[in-house]
Amino acid sequence: MDAIQDPAIFTYKTLLVSAGHTYRYIDQQPPGQDQPVPTVLCLHGFPELAFSWRYQIIHLVHRGYRVIAPDLLGFGGTSKPKEVEAYGKASMCKSLNEILTHEGVSGRITIVSHDWGSVLAARFSSYYPEKVMSWATLCVPPTAPGQLPSGIDYVQMIRKHIPQFGYQIYFMSKESDDEIDRYCQTALLLVYFHCQRGLEKPIQDRLAKFKGQSFVAEGVLQRQLLEVGKELESVTIEDPETAYFVSEMKKDGLSAALNWYRVRMVDQKDEEEAGLPVAFSSEMRCLFIGAPEDAPCPPGMFTEASKAQLFPSGNLDCIQIEGGDHFLFEAPSHRARVSTILGDWIDAQHSPAGPVQSSSLTSAQN
Repeated sequence: MDAIQDPAIFTYKTLLVSAGHTYRYIDQQPPGQDQPVPTVLCLHGFPELAFSWRYQIIHLVHRGYRVIAPDLLGFGGTSKPKEVEAYGKASMCKSLNEILTHEGVSGRITIVSHDWGSVLAARFSSYYPEKVMSWATLCVPPTAPGQLPSGIDYVQMIRKHIPQFGYQIYFMSKESDDEIDRYCQTALLLVYFHCQRGLEKPIQDRLAKFKGQSFVAEGVLQRQLLEVGKELESVTIEDPETAYFVSEMKKDGLSAALNWYRVRMVDQKDEEEAGLPVAFSSEMRCLFIGAPEDAPCPPGMFTEASKAQLFPSGNLDCIQIEGGDHFLFEAPSHRARVSTILGDWIDAQHSPAGPVQSSSLTSAQN
């Protein structure tokens, strides 16, 4: 699948939602359709954009689906509020629902999500279960709402129980605001380098000394950022796709988007007050696509106990794509396969015979 270098091939819209934020989103529909078609809502993660789904959007539209993909709060052409509270999932789910309503989407949708977009998708499926027919999540497994103990020190929990989230301690700190914005290009290049997003060789060569380092451990990413920030901020990026992402992120910096890492207590309170159930609706089928080379979120994090708790009706499919890393849906080595797996699985959910496991899904488990 050839690289898609021009964001202008997509139809972008904007909407001012009731929270007072403006959302920019891609709304791509099959040409020549007179009747409504099933809608797929694509939710990206950090540090990404709606354009991150470019390969999947083209593939799914070709199969006859309408795809709506927003720049999520803090990214791209969407508002970038500085206050942490704005990033509460309950508020953002309401905004997503307003976009769907504004666009006349009345039927149940499919959600495709990645990274923080998967956490948002999980909450949308809990707050609006009647809206979601199926959900495919990449890398980050389904999570239950309201599961943090009262008064927990999240930093200490990371240090003691989930050290592969050590980089999040930096993102949650206030010092990261200035450093991430000052070295925005470098931060993106480092993340792309470590997560096999695909970089041109001269930049990979500059970062080769960091190869094999566990960048997810506490303090490592910050150290690397400060070590090469002055050098890499002035580097010219030749690759058009990477250059576009960097230019979009540098417009306002990434500090606002770091609030995705700082809003857990707001979410906890909202989820407890809403009394959200732990288990997902038995009427929604879910697909988890694991990436074994994803350092922060190896598929083994999604335990059999968690699967049974969240999906007691067994309405869950799980696969792993061997060699897949965090950006497997964009990486040249895996993006075509990911698109096909998603397309076949979504087709199966719309089959007159009911949800079934597709042949490509079965083959991808090996």
